[in-house]
Amino acid sequence: MINGKPASNGNSPSGLNHSDIPHPDRSVAARYTKNYRDEFGRRTALVNTARGCPFRCSFCSCWRFSSGRYMVRKAGEVFREIAEIPDFVGRVFFADDNTFQDLHQAEILYRLIRDSGIKKKYSGYCRADTIVKKPELFRKWQSIGLDNLTVGFEAISEENLKRLNKSGHTETNRQAVALLNEAGLKYRAYFLIDPVFQKKDFTEISQYIEKLNIPRPMFVVLTPLPGTELYEIKKPAIDRSYDYFDFVHWVEPPCIGEEEFYRQFRKIYYRAYSLKRYLRAIFRDALGILGMKQKATSWPHVSLPELIKLRVIAWLISRRLHRFAVSQKPPS
Repeated sequence: MINGKPASNGNSPSGLNHSDIPHPDRSVAARYTKNYRDEFGRRTALVNTARGCPFRCSFCSCWRFSSGRYMVRKAGEVFREIAEIPDFVGRVFFADDNTFQDLHQAEILYRLIRDSGIKKKYSGYCRADTIVKKPELFRKWQSIGLDNLTVGFEAISEENLKRLNKSGHTETNRQAVALLNEAGLKYRAYFLIDPVFQKKDFTEISQYIEKLNIPRPMFVVLTPLPGTELYEIKKPAIDRSYDYFDFVHWVEPPCIGEEEFYRQFRKIYYRAYSLKRYLRAIFRDALGILGMKQKATSWPHVSLPELIKLRVIAWLISRRLHRFAVSQKPPS
């Protein structure tokens, strides 16, 4: 960014091959390694298994950065990087946008980690259709430390998925949720909140989450990032500076009005992480322990400490959004 506007030096990674992606020299930042932590304060190292993405979602800038190319690193190169991470760093976050897309390389990397005896926790991004395509791969990864996935579901209707060029299906998303819940693998299911939504759209997403028993839904405001197809479509309607391109502020005026949009945005979070929903999950677990319900219908619910932390975060975001909405009101 230069003077609040996106800028480019003209260079493009389109001519790169996977072998051109350099092996990081972590010794350069060794003295800071203990300070690199995730949102829960756990020491974490970032590792890339690929660059770019083979899909063409209209809202995503990932595949644009690589000029449409998808460059997957060899599993041996990724393993070498993981093996060099100090033992006191207990977590590895795969920072690329589609970590397990290349099923073959993901299988090889699993075997290398398994056979090495390295003990770490792993998390990363994944598509729902990849989970459905090869669920056994994720069970294998779970056995060596995979304990969290970020999955982009984006929308709850075929119409909206098609509009976003997601190349996914609601049935695939449903199957992915069922598989993850059955495996007890933690995941964050992301949904896009479009400024064109009406109140009923917010309600329908909440009902969808309840129906599928999605334990950790996340919501972000659909933001037309510069360089994406969505940006070109939405450009005439954008009336906010790039300071607001943070996925929690609208940059296209909401159809239901600013204050009501933020109110619904806050409510959808509070519904997802309500005490009532937590107690219902505990009750389900109790029934499972008593043998009154099949284990396959259980789900990895949010723990009470995590629920409290998420509620506090939601409250802080709520306050910030409320102040913003009020400040944007024209004087009477």
